[in-house]
Amino acid sequence: AIGWRTRTPEAGEDPIALFPNPTNGSLTIDGFFEQNITGLSIIVTDLLGNRLLASSLTGTRRYFTQQFDMSRFPAGLYIVNINTGGQEFS
Repeated sequence: AIGWRTRTPEAGEDPIALFPNPTNGSLTIDGFFEQNITGLSIIVTDLLGNRLLASSLTGTRRYFTQQFDMSRFPAGLYIVNINTGGQEFS
């Protein structure tokens, strides 16, 4: 499930955190931004570009958290793309 997290970021922290890495099956993505963002999409792909998981969130906030169940996928490298409408992170 995706939702908004309401916490204050630490100075110098990256805007996006993915953990644990490597994952034990559950991947958590936290994000916080200096300004409000409106809408958010997260897409997880394999190295061939096949879309494995996707989620989106509407509304305006500065913080979010998202958990994905990665246990059904084999060990390997995956790409997480996050688009906030104005910024894109991979």
